[in-house]
Amino acid sequence: MAGRTERVNARDLLDRADGIFFEGDVVRGWLSQLERRTRGAREAAKGNKYFETEWKGEYDELSSALQALSHAQEQLALFEEAVKKRS
Repeated sequence: MAGRTERVNARDLLDRADGIFFEGDVVRGWLSQLERRTRGAREAAKGNKYFETEWKGEYDELSSALQALSHAQEQLALFEEAVKKRS
Protein backbone atom coordinates (compact mmCIF):
# COMPACT_ATOMS: atom_id res chain seq x y z
CA MET A 1 0.00 0.00 0.00
CA ALA A 2 1.51 3.24 -1.12
CA GLY A 3 1.49 6.05 1.39
CA ARG A 4 0.66 3.81 4.33
CA THR A 5 2.50 4.69 7.51
CA GLU A 6 3.54 1.95 9.84
CA ARG A 7 3.07 2.39 13.56
CA VAL A 8 6.16 1.60 15.53
CA ASN A 9 6.07 1.31 19.28
CA ALA A 10 8.92 1.53 21.77
CA ARG A 11 9.22 -2.27 22.00
CA ASP A 12 9.72 -2.50 18.22
CA LEU A 13 12.42 0.16 18.40
CA LEU A 14 14.18 -1.64 21.27
CA ASP A 15 14.05 -4.92 19.36
CA ARG A 16 15.57 -3.24 16.32
CA ALA A 17 18.30 -1.65 18.44
CA ASP A 18 19.07 -5.03 20.02
CA GLY A 19 19.38 -6.51 16.53
CA ILE A 20 21.78 -3.77 15.47
CA PHE A 21 23.93 -4.27 18.58
CA PHE A 22 23.95 -8.05 18.07
CA GLU A 23 24.91 -7.69 14.42
CA GLY A 24 27.63 -5.23 15.38
CA ASP A 25 29.05 -7.73 17.87
CA VAL A 26 29.00 -10.48 15.26
CA VAL A 27 30.70 -8.28 12.67
CA ARG A 28 33.29 -7.07 15.20
CA GLY A 29 34.12 -10.67 16.14
CA TRP A 30 34.39 -11.71 12.51
CA LEU A 31 36.61 -8.75 11.64
CA SER A 32 38.80 -9.38 14.65
CA GLN A 33 39.27 -13.04 13.77
CA LEU A 34 39.97 -12.21 10.14
CA GLU A 35 42.46 -9.53 11.15
CA ARG A 36 44.33 -11.95 13.46
CA ARG A 37 44.52 -14.58 10.72
CA THR A 38 45.62 -12.04 8.13
CA ARG A 39 48.22 -10.53 10.44
CA GLY A 40 49.53 -14.03 11.27
CA ALA A 41 49.79 -14.99 7.61
CA ARG A 42 51.54 -11.74 6.78
CA GLU A 43 54.01 -12.12 9.65
CA ALA A 44 54.74 -15.71 8.61
CA ALA A 45 55.48 -14.54 5.08
CA LYS A 46 57.62 -11.61 6.21
CA GLY A 47 61.29 -12.35 5.64
CA ASN A 48 60.56 -15.54 3.74
CA LYS A 49 62.58 -15.32 0.50
CA TYR A 50 60.04 -17.42 -1.39
CA PHE A 51 57.24 -15.02 -0.57
CA GLU A 52 59.39 -11.98 -1.21
CA THR A 53 60.19 -13.15 -4.75
CA GLU A 54 57.46 -15.50 -5.95
CA TRP A 55 54.45 -14.21 -4.02
CA LYS A 56 55.21 -10.49 -3.62
CA GLY A 57 51.90 -9.46 -5.21
CA GLU A 58 49.89 -11.69 -2.91
CA TYR A 59 51.86 -10.46 0.12
CA ASP A 60 51.12 -6.86 -0.83
CA GLU A 61 47.46 -7.73 -1.37
CA LEU A 62 47.33 -9.34 2.08
CA SER A 63 48.84 -6.20 3.59
CA SER A 64 46.21 -4.08 1.83
CA ALA A 65 43.47 -6.37 3.11
CA LEU A 66 44.79 -5.95 6.63
CA GLN A 67 44.64 -2.17 6.28
CA ALA A 68 41.07 -2.45 4.96
CA LEU A 69 40.10 -4.61 7.95
CA SER A 70 41.54 -2.07 10.36
CA HIS A 71 39.60 0.68 8.60
CA ALA A 72 36.40 -1.41 8.78
CA GLN A 73 36.86 -1.84 12.53
CA GLU A 74 37.29 1.91 12.95
CA GLN A 75 34.12 2.56 10.96
CA LEU A 76 32.21 -0.02 12.99
CA ALA A 77 33.30 1.72 16.20
CA LEU A 78 32.02 5.05 14.85
CA PHE A 79 28.72 3.43 13.88
CA GLU A 80 28.33 1.90 17.33
CA GLU A 81 28.93 5.26 18.99
CA ALA A 82 26.31 6.88 16.78
CA VAL A 83 23.78 4.16 17.62
CA LYS A 84 24.51 4.47 21.35
CA LYS A 85 23.91 8.22 21.22
CA ARG A 86 20.52 7.68 19.56
CA SER A 87 19.42 5.00 22.03
